[in-house]
Amino acid sequence: MDPVQQYLEEFATQIARPEEEPANQNLSRWHSCFGYSPSEALVVIERLRADINGRMLSNDQWNLIRAGREAEGYDRETYEHQLQLWSTDSHSHHPGTSVELNDTSSYIFTLGGPFTDIESLRRAVGASAEARSGRGEEGDTDFACVDGAAKRVIEDWLGTQSPPINYRPTFIRLSQAPKNLSENSSYPTLGIDSTLPQHRMQGINQSLAPAQKEIPVWYFFYGTLMDPQTLQNCISIPHPPIPTPASIKGGTLRTWGRKYKALVDGPATAHVDGYVYCVLRSEHEEYLRFRETEAYEVVRCRITLHSEEGVQEEVLGLTFRFARHDELDVDQPRSQGDAPTHILPVHKYQSYSGFRKDGDTLGWWVELMLWSSLGKGRKVKGEKAERMDARELAGDAAKAFSPLKICMTGEKGVAYRGPTAPVTSLAFSPTGKILFAGCWDKTVWSWSLSDRQPLLRYRGHTDFVKCLTTLRLRTSDVIVAGGADASIIVWNMETAEKLHVLKGHTRGVLDLAVDPISSVHNNVVAGGLQEAVVFSAGSDREIRRWRISLEKVEQLDPDNPLVVHETSVYALRFDNDGDLWTASADGTAKCLSRFHNFQLDSTIQHGDYVRAVALEEIGGYVVTAGRSEDVKVWDRGSGDLIATLDGHYEEVSGLMMLKQRCVSVGIDGTIRSWGLKPEELGNARAQNEMDVKAFEMDDDITGTRQADKDKLGGLTEEEERELDALMQEDG
Repeated sequence: MDPVQQYLEEFATQIARPEEEPANQNLSRWHSCFGYSPSEALVVIERLRADINGRMLSNDQWNLIRAGREAEGYDRETYEHQLQLWSTDSHSHHPGTSVELNDTSSYIFTLGGPFTDIESLRRAVGASAEARSGRGEEGDTDFACVDGAAKRVIEDWLGTQSPPINYRPTFIRLSQAPKNLSENSSYPTLGIDSTLPQHRMQGINQSLAPAQKEIPVWYFFYGTLMDPQTLQNCISIPHPPIPTPASIKGGTLRTWGRKYKALVDGPATAHVDGYVYCVLRSEHEEYLRFRETEAYEVVRCRITLHSEEGVQEEVLGLTFRFARHDELDVDQPRSQGDAPTHILPVHKYQSYSGFRKDGDTLGWWVELMLWSSLGKGRKVKGEKAERMDARELAGDAAKAFSPLKICMTGEKGVAYRGPTAPVTSLAFSPTGKILFAGCWDKTVWSWSLSDRQPLLRYRGHTDFVKCLTTLRLRTSDVIVAGGADASIIVWNMETAEKLHVLKGHTRGVLDLAVDPISSVHNNVVAGGLQEAVVFSAGSDREIRRWRISLEKVEQLDPDNPLVVHETSVYALRFDNDGDLWTASADGTAKCLSRFHNFQLDSTIQHGDYVRAVALEEIGGYVVTAGRSEDVKVWDRGSGDLIATLDGHYEEVSGLMMLKQRCVSVGIDGTIRSWGLKPEELGNARAQNEMDVKAFEMDDDITGTRQADKDKLGGLTEEEERELDALMQEDG
């Protein structure tokens, strides 16, 4: 696409995007970052959103620096505002030319304007620069990495051109995790004091591994890098890696910034579970160090690999240890107003796409869904256990299919073993006797619920299975699964025979939903459906419709798929009226009206990637969740935000409804339950308001600190101390 045309399209998208009323939590963020009161923050936000020429970060730039900036308290909008302040107040941000020229930091910016590639940049300004590439929602993007001196040269060159060049790059300071592996001792090693005699080198012929520049090298991951797609985007490899389950000893996990996992030294017996990946190229290691920022450091560790057969192998590798101990969160109980009613830990690893991610076991999440499918679920509240019928029957649809439901249970989970790659999706057979799991190994696994023995495996996808559902067509049960290969496959459940392959999407299929009205009321026959209508959503932002029977499959209106989002559609949910709700990476959840042939009816501006949407029909609420880590409850009629439920400290990947209770699962490794009755939402809303008032009471103190910080040019505390010492010496 022509760069000018692309810019105009992105520009038009920003203008056309409906404005979102800032929530209380968002106002608190503005106060924390800049010292603004709520009224001041509203004015700044209004001006920022009205400034169509304002500096905007691309998706690729934001994804590159997101982890570090969010750990500092920014979101995308507040960081863009910070960039504006720095660019318009260069004298206060950069104390002087000598400091600028001696700047040893690294900066990255998107190539554009007169700099079409790295060679044109070098020819134009004579500055040293390195080419980088990255991958985001908008595809591959080329960057330039420069040091502080080159940054100043580029800025000066652009400012002296005649006629003036209407191009100003957004420079983003890169913070890299230090790597200083000693050749003479085990320093630094996780959980070991290398100064002790037993950890010193025993002879001149002893070699320490890994060495400073050793490649390839094993890296142990315990946080968001456990997600293969996150790792793929970080190091820019063509396909997501297949992670290997592993563990390390001598460390323990804490949190910082109330969301990020921080590995610190622990007792020799302490262990942390995660994944291991073999880094094959030095530039890939550099990308990882930039992503982790200077808040972490690279240290040696002993890694235990876990195989499918239970065999353990130990290797020497590296991991990222947290370096800022004074910034670790202090473990303390949450305030009662915003705490979930129930919190369940997820067995070993993180949850993913609303389901288990640990590959070799399904654990807690399977147990929750197993109880509900068999109608044996119990909702635990205090000491009273209330028996619930977990199967939701919708008229004549009862024999055709039953939607997945979850129930909270305090009983220990059971394990269903087999897959060695991550499990992405779960479903039960219409009879409730078989459990199915879609897997990154390109197959669908199945187990008997009565004895947990593995049954058939369903093959045919050429890439990861991303979603699946089951239904009954006449007297036969079938499985429908969508994959990253952009195809949907229908199998006979009893024989594993491939019945149909559905082609239409151009990118991965992320979710499936059976139309409860078109599939049921018009076509129910004895035993099951004569035919079913299935909706599919994908990374190509399209929603397609399919009419499926045992003998044939037909795509409905293939030339006109439903396109209401700007990018990937993660989730599809039908409400009781048969309207379709969607969740997307463009930061919105949308309702498509059945009465108007699934045209757009309403939009909810959640903000950031929306991974899940759920509907509470009694109170008329819509619940959304995603990368923002909050669970948000909205009034379906007005679209107003009712409450923000704060509890997860990582991305929320799935939502389920239990009458007037919402269950959320996140990659922080927990499943949380939230009450949605009016009095419970009132308590959460009151807590949100109390949080804002608490920030307002601290306004004078924080404002003074911010003013002092501005006088020092927005320096860090360490830089402030160094500058103060220099001023005293000069005095």
